[in-house]
Amino acid sequence: MVPSQMSAARWTIQLVTLQVQHDNTKDSLELAFNAIASTKDSVSGTTGRLDRTISFVRGGAIVATLLLSFGCWYIVQQINTLREVAQHADNFNLRLTLVERKVWPDKDHQAGP
Repeated sequence: MVPSQMSAARWTIQLVTLQVQHDNTKDSLELAFNAIASTKDSVSGTTGRLDRTISFVRGGAIVATLLLSFGCWYIVQQINTLREVAQHADNFNLRLTLVERKVWPDKDHQAGP
């Protein structure tokens, strides 16, 4: 082989080697981009589920707060009603005691044998 042919052969071998490296790099990049795309889809699906879960928890917390507030309001109303009933019972007992004293003035002093 003539030196110019050897040089051309060497260039051809280097060119073929570069093309093989390019193809390998291209395939590797395509695999990496496909992996990134599938990971992106997985992450966006997970993000959607996480957002739905967070919304559900927030809604549950709001409903629980409303129910607890209503329960506290109802209990306070019942306590107030019981206090009013107790006050009316005390007033009724006082009136009954006054009537008893008028009807039986010496009832407290009669201690029978």
